This record gives sequence, C-alpha cells and structure tokens, in this order.
Amino acid sequence: MTALATELGTDRTAGVYYENDQPVIAVTDEATARAVRAQGGSAEVVKYSATELTSVQATLDQQIARTGPIPNTAWGVDPSTNQVTVEIFDGVSAADEDRLMSLVAGHGDAVRVERLPGTIEPTAYESIGGIGIWSKDGVSSCTLGFNARNSSGHKYFVTAGHCADTVRDHRLPLSPRR
Repeated sequence: MTALATELGTDRTAGVYYENDQPVIAVTDEATARAVRAQGGSAEVVKYSATELTSVQATLDQQIARTGPIPNTAWGVDPSTNQVTVEIFDGVSAADEDRLMSLVAGHGDAVRVERLPGTIEPTAYESIGGIGIWSKDGVSSCTLGFNARNSSGHKYFVTAGHCADTVRDHRLPLSPRR
C-alpha cells in the first residue's frame, strides 16, 4: 500500500496507517479513493494531504528553532487522525506550554494537542540497531534502527520504520524493553 500511496503522490494522499490489521491509505478525494479500491486497497477520504500536514509540521519545526526548544514535547504527522499530533509531557513549564499553544493555534484542526504523563529523557540508552523497543504502555513495538544526534548534541534513536500498533495508533516515546 505504501508504494501505491507514493505513486498517487503527496497532494492526493495523506499517508498509510493500519486499522484492524489492514493498511488504509488516507486520500484527499473520492476519485483517488476509487483508484485505491480498484487496486484492492482500503481508502479513507480525509481533509488534509500529506503535503499540507508536512508543511504544518515544518512550520512548527521552524518556529521552535527560531524561538528555542521546548523540552518534553514532540510532534509529527499522524495519518490515522489526518493531523499533526503535538504531545505535551509532564514537566513543561506554563510559559513554554503557552508559547507552544500560541504556535499551534493558527493551524486549526490540522493540529491536535495531547497531554501525556511522563517525560522525554534527553539521553539515549545504550542501544544497538535491531533491538526491540516498546512504548511505555507496552503495547506498541518496533525495532531500533540506529542512534543519532542533533546539531546540539542531543541523543536520539531512529526506528526501523514499522512502529505501528494495530490496536491503536502508535505513540512516543519508545524505549528499549528490559
């Protein structure tokens, strides 16, 4: 399904997600949905294209880069909700939360804000590519791809790209299973 979504393009699709163990391509119009179904796929017509959602995410990235980081927050495109999900974890100051909320306010329903318990740890675990990693709730599983650092030296790891929970959409943060 990912290949079909790629073929259709980011202006006509909004990503692929799993529902009831089956891939679904989010599409922006009924004609594209019919094309997906003709190929044997499942489609859902949504409001925003991948191009639009990626632009919202890039705008947030640029705004945060310009105004300074906000620890214990994360955001990214979630095809299953057709929104950019902004996650606010415990430990975000009231001032930083207000700043973040003012940055997302102009994007309307293209952005969804979630408040989540816990914190995002700024240090990476000692990890090796290929090990299993799990969401804190123990439901979502994935495989660590490789370690990375940003330009400020913060440590992260990149997943192997199959971090989907078929029960519900996946959530960060992921950590090594011990």
